[in-house]
Amino acid sequence: MPRSKRRIEPTVIADLPEFAAAAAQRMGIDPATLRSWVMRPDGSVVLLCANGMKFVVSPD
Repeated sequence: MPRSKRRIEPTVIADLPEFAAAAAQRMGIDPATLRSWVMRPDGSVVLLCANGMKFVVSPD
């Protein structure tokens, strides 16, 4: 049973940069299940997964 009933917004994946979406798929994360993401000033992206884990992805 999920601890949260928060719905995933479909716009999260639509605005995700291409390199971050590809990195999420390489890590086994379905980009459609991301709660949120944030672009840092250095160009890296922080992905917030549905289970609360955070991943930092830098552009190559």
